[in-house]
Amino acid sequence: MAEDQEQRFFFPQATYPIVPQVASLLPLSYPLIASPETVEENAPKFKYSRVWDKRKIQTLYSLANELCSQMGKSLNELDISDFTEISLKINQDPYKCMMKLREIMMSGTLKPGIWSQAEDEKLESLIASGMKKWGEIANILNKEIHQDLKIRTGKQAKERWNNHLNPEIDRGPWTLHQDKALLDAYKTFGNKWTLIVKAIPNRTESAVKNRVKSLMNKAKQDLKNIGNRDNLLDLLLDKINASIFDSDSITPDSQIKEKITD
Repeated sequence: MAEDQEQRFFFPQATYPIVPQVASLLPLSYPLIASPETVEENAPKFKYSRVWDKRKIQTLYSLANELCSQMGKSLNELDISDFTEISLKINQDPYKCMMKLREIMMSGTLKPGIWSQAEDEKLESLIASGMKKWGEIANILNKEIHQDLKIRTGKQAKERWNNHLNPEIDRGPWTLHQDKALLDAYKTFGNKWTLIVKAIPNRTESAVKNRVKSLMNKAKQDLKNIGNRDNLLDLLLDKINASIFDSDSITPDSQIKEKITD
């Protein structure tokens, strides 16, 4: 929590709900938004990096502030030509630089992937209204919160709901039966996490990955002379099955809350 507070920035324009002053990164003389096609006409031709890591986000923010100081502009007054200049220094598409800076201003933090309170609330209300198509949900988020800028995708909206906002997410201790189902699925599907997570209701993909890693690391420490991954899984499943059998002989299945020690 302390780290979040240290990295969080508060922009005078970034209020909820979002107002036009914040939404517009371009001056009024520009169209509502410069399209990627428009940017491509003026942008230098070279291969851009696709990944926004923490360092690149910090560099973008620093460069934008430096340019604002030099030109006497505020962040929301930077236009596409300014972002073209910035993009040359971080090997990123100018349009995407503009979108990422807007995301920073919306969330108030340099941490990647952060959603604003307004976005979360809107996403929750759209799900509650019965909407199920993530692409349509993302379009509404972009239209009503981001002034038609393509900030959110259907994939991002889906991941935000499934991994963070869904009230049905199971955040409790893992039961023996869940561990067994998880390892059975892992043995069958390998690292195909989207398939594995379907076998474990209401657990997030992140939680599933972390649990597999925890169980496998624990087994490697406890079990000696193990061969390949499948052998390790077989021994681990045997251990879990034995624990389930012992538990079932004492308590009804519906009351089992035991788990393997982390």
